[in-house]
Amino acid sequence: MSRIIVLYAKEDMEPITVFRVPFTKQRLDDFKYSFRVVVPEDVSPVAVRNASETLEPQGNMLRTVLIEIIEFNYNGQIKKMFVTGDEELALLLRSDKLAGQTGDWQRQLNQAFTQGLITALK
Repeated sequence: MSRIIVLYAKEDMEPITVFRVPFTKQRLDDFKYSFRVVVPEDVSPVAVRNASETLEPQGNMLRTVLIEIIEFNYNGQIKKMFVTGDEELALLLRSDKLAGQTGDWQRQLNQAFTQGLITALK
């Protein structure tokens, strides 16, 4: 199972992107301070490592985004916020949709397909 997270700029706390990390909430909770996401040439996040581990280059040098975790107390619950100083590289991560956005996106996709099919059949 994977998780969708919102990534913010460390400098001004502006949201940068929404993307999917390939591990569960429990695994995400195991990271205490930070983790890295690899940005490969095809621009999809293919590997995630704990920031304390060494990343070995495979072929070309790996581009990575360091994601830091800020924990804070909100209404008696510990919440996490994900920030990065690697804003330019973070924009290369494949963005995802939030749960409330998928319905509209799917309807638009279906309408565009239907309209294209009708146009092609004329």
